[in-house]
Amino acid sequence: MRILAVANQKGGCGKTTVAVNLASALADRGRRVLLVDLDPQAHATAALGVDPTEIHQNLYDVLTASEDRQVTLDRILIERGENLFLAPSAVFLSAVEQELSGVPGREERLLKAIRGLDQFFRYIILDCPPSLGLLTFNALRAAGEVLVPVEPSSFSLRGIQLLQDSVEILENASGQDLRVYPIANNINLRTRFGRAVLEEIRQRFGERAMKTIIPPSTRVKEAAALGKPLTRFDPSNSATRAFKNLAWEILAQEEEPEIRALEERIESQASPHLVEEGRVLFRFRDPQASTVYVVGEFNNWTPNQEARMEPKGQGLFETRIDLEPGIYQYRFIV
Repeated sequence: MRILAVANQKGGCGKTTVAVNLASALADRGRRVLLVDLDPQAHATAALGVDPTEIHQNLYDVLTASEDRQVTLDRILIERGENLFLAPSAVFLSAVEQELSGVPGREERLLKAIRGLDQFFRYIILDCPPSLGLLTFNALRAAGEVLVPVEPSSFSLRGIQLLQDSVEILENASGQDLRVYPIANNINLRTRFGRAVLEEIRQRFGERAMKTIIPPSTRVKEAAALGKPLTRFDPSNSATRAFKNLAWEILAQEEEPEIRALEERIESQASPHLVEEGRVLFRFRDPQASTVYVVGEFNNWTPNQEARMEPKGQGLFETRIDLEPGIYQYRFIV
C-alpha cells in the first residue's frame, strides 16, 4: 500500500483538485484508492458529491475515538465509484487539535487508523488542510511521500519551503524519511510568467519535481460544483489528460512491468516529446502504412508536404516540428 499526502501551507494552490483527480485517475487504472479528506472545509468530500452536513460519522469521529467510543476508519468509508472510496470530513474536524491537546501520540492517530487497510487499498491519498497544524502532521506521519502542488505564485513557492522545513522537523523527531515531490499546477505555458514559474520549480527541486504539468481549465470548478472528478466529468479535457499522465507517472515510480512496457510502446509509436528547445519529435509506427502525415492546430490541419513524416524503416515514421510552448491537438493521417 502506498500513502501519499497532498499538502502545501498556502491555500488556493489546488491541493484538493490534485488529490481528488489523482485519486480518480488511479482508480480508473484499476487501483483501489482511498481518498482521505483531512480539511475541515470538506472540499474533497463535496467534490466527490457528498454533502458533509448529511454524514453521521466522519474523520473527526475516527481521530478522536476513545476506549469507550471506538470508531474505526472502515466504518465511515463511502464508495464513490468503481475502485474509489472516500473518508469524509466535516467542520467538526477543526476541533480535533483542541480536543487532543496534551494527548500522547496525537500525531499518530491517522497512522494507527489506516493500519490494516493494505489488504483493501493499493493507494491512499491524503488531502491536507492549508496549514501546518495537527491534521497535516498526522498526514505527514502516516505518509511516505508528499505531493506539493505549486501554482504560479511566489507565495506558493514559499509555502513549499515552509512545508519542507516542517518535513525536516518531523523526520528528525521520528526518524522517518519523507520524499517530497512538487507538481506544477494551473500552469499556463503559453505565458512567459508560467514558463518562468516552471523553470524556477525545476531549478529549485531538480529531479524531485514531477514531470507532469497541470494546465488551467474552467472545467475543474464546474466538475467540483457538480460533485464529480474532472476525469469522469470531462474525459477529453486537457487537464483530465494531465491528471491521467500524473497517475501514470506515480505508477511508473514503482517500476511496474506493465506500466514500463506501455510507456515504451507509446514512445515508440505516437508519443510526441521535446528533443531540443522548441522542437518536438513525432513518431508513428504502422508496418502497413506507406505514407503518414501529422496534422494539427499548428499547421491548420493541412496534410501538405511539410506535414509528411519521414519513413525510417520497419514501419516507423518520424518528423520534427518547431512549436511554441503550449497545448495542441493533432492527429495522424495514414
